Amino acid sequence: ETLVEHLSHHATLTCSGSADDTCFAGKMKVEGFLVYYIISWHESVESALDVFVLCMTKGKCVDAYITKEGSRYAERISDVVIYSAMTTTQEIITNAAKGIRKRHLWQIFGDDYSPPLAMGANLMGCITELRTFSYQLDLLLVNPRLKTLLY
Repeated sequence: ETLVEHLSHHATLTCSGSADDTCFAGKMKVEGFLVYYIISWHESVESALDVFVLCMTKGKCVDAYITKEGSRYAERISDVVIYSAMTTTQEIITNAAKGIRKRHLWQIFGDDYSPPLAMGANLMGCITELRTFSYQLDLLLVNPRLKTLLY
């Protein structure tokens, strides 16, 4: 699964274009402003992405300063908007990478899995990594009647 395939199927982004011309767009609210962010492939660097941030100001000044609760410092609204958009984009890409890696690990340990002899420590690393992507579910919390089956 590629990044484009993952974002097309799993993200809450709008997809436009195809192949190398694919871009994804999302929106969010930051400090009362509607912010659109667009993720696309970099024009000349193969493994890089471009992020474009558009802020609907409706005549409000984004060069003003605000203070966040609990902070002693004021920040420019434009800086807060860009930081929020970049953080959101980074989370989307990070989550996509984790999802792709998890799918890859599950495919490694599929039905017809037979570990190669040379894999050794790398196999344990893959299992450990797979556990970090997974979560435990206590079946007794789901249904206490399962206790008789488990013990």
